[in-house]
Amino acid sequence: MSTAMQLMHSHSSCSCISQPNLQMSSEFYPNVELSPADKAHVSHSLSDLQHLLDRHNFELARLRDVITFLSTSQEALARRMEDVKSLVAPINALPDEILAEILRMHFLTQMEEIRYRSYGRIRIPLGFTRVCKRWRGVALDSPRIWADVTAFGDMHVPANEGLSEAIFVRDLMNMFLSRSRHASLKVKLGLSTSRLGTKSSSRVVAPLLLAQSTRWGEADVDVDLEGDDLIPDVLHDGHNGGVGYIVPGLHGAFPLLKRLALGGKFASSSQRWRWQEFPDAIHTPPPAISVQNASLLTHLTLNLRAPLTSAEMARAIDVPWHQIRTLKCNYSFGNLESLLRLCINVHEVEVNAVFRSTSSYKSVEF
Repeated sequence: MSTAMQLMHSHSSCSCISQPNLQMSSEFYPNVELSPADKAHVSHSLSDLQHLLDRHNFELARLRDVITFLSTSQEALARRMEDVKSLVAPINALPDEILAEILRMHFLTQMEEIRYRSYGRIRIPLGFTRVCKRWRGVALDSPRIWADVTAFGDMHVPANEGLSEAIFVRDLMNMFLSRSRHASLKVKLGLSTSRLGTKSSSRVVAPLLLAQSTRWGEADVDVDLEGDDLIPDVLHDGHNGGVGYIVPGLHGAFPLLKRLALGGKFASSSQRWRWQEFPDAIHTPPPAISVQNASLLTHLTLNLRAPLTSAEMARAIDVPWHQIRTLKCNYSFGNLESLLRLCINVHEVEVNAVFRSTSSYKSVEF
């Protein structure tokens, strides 16, 4: 830079840059033809000016290159400075287990923000795994970060011609299940037998999550059994040795399940007879919900869209009613009576419903 400034200073002190020394005739006018001597002098001055202009253009181009180089170097130095500062950042002094909990809380917050705003786009915020080698290692070695798979029940997958998206969601679900190892899962799932095409990703991940029922710790399941008796498995073809269909309802062993939220409609109006008490019934149909081996289940939330009597509820929902300590009933106050007849050891009850008492309503003793 100093050499360039010296060169520019030496050029600016040249007599021909401030004002060329043109020795003109005293009778010279713009429209008067110059003498041969004046023409030679002007030509010489133009040559000097062109040479100086070329040098200026060269220096300007060189200085632009210098400025570009210095700007790039400045950005690189700033990034390097941040990297060096990060070596002494307080977060680097945290133990891996505390860092893992911070990453888990951050990930869950990000998932909560995008859960109901996917609109057909599948976005999982995994940027925290690309911050640095240590963060990625801590994240991959922390099964609890990957154990919350509730967002997969709210993703939107095209119902028609969406096989590639369905395969992507399936592979993503398998990745979460693999990284969660044996950690207790938090699940949200919808099981529907309706013929209407649905965009919910539950139809894709249902077989994967139901196969992991022994790992469920918390579950929010919405069951809609108003349609056919079988739920199609969109990722398998029965003719090629696959499953083809999923058993309707919720069935399986759930030894780790502590909290269960059930919603939906377990039967259409014409199918309500199957859980009613008929003395002459040859055989009782299987329950829509069968939670076996759930010795830890103490919290139950019921969000049914239709009321069930206590007898119908006991046949439709097979859960260890005597273990329930916290009971929550939404939408249907009529189901509360049936629930309280079954949950005889309940300690806490919460009802979120708008109801109107009538003269036909009778008091019930529990």
